[in-house]
Amino acid sequence: SPGFGAMRQITSLRGALNILGYRQLVRWLALSLVTADVGNGVKLALGRAAVVRGRMLESLASHFAEPNAAEELFLVGTFSLLDSILDTPMAQALERVSLPAPVAAALTDRSGRYGPMLQLVEAIEFADTQTVGALMGPLQIDAPSMNLTQLEALAWVEALTG
Repeated sequence: SPGFGAMRQITSLRGALNILGYRQLVRWLALSLVTADVGNGVKLALGRAAVVRGRMLESLASHFAEPNAAEELFLVGTFSLLDSILDTPMAQALERVSLPAPVAAALTDRSGRYGPMLQLVEAIEFADTQTVGALMGPLQIDAPSMNLTQLEALAWVEALTG
């Protein structure tokens, strides 16, 4: 898209990464998920929920000292409902996408360093207070911070969609 500064056609994810950069591509993905006209309200709602998850997880990246944690956590969130959006098992949905190992582990079986963070965001969505309480302590996240993170993520997605 010329809006992202691309002067040549993008034909692959790798090409998009090279041209747009990782951060811009992820933002474009988020915008696409929340504004896509899929003709299905359920899939649109799933796309928005995935972007909210991504934004929440990105905001929690400060709990990791790794330089790519924010981008990787955003991917975890935005891809976390890909199986439901595509009506296919997660492993199959991810077959054609090359993701960092910690992202893939979190998505496929909620494991690795990002798995508990995704579990926490899912537990918050489902109001599973027992799981939320069990995960917040080890992750060193307090309830007021988590509430603020969720509200900010919801506002951010609302701002994307106008």
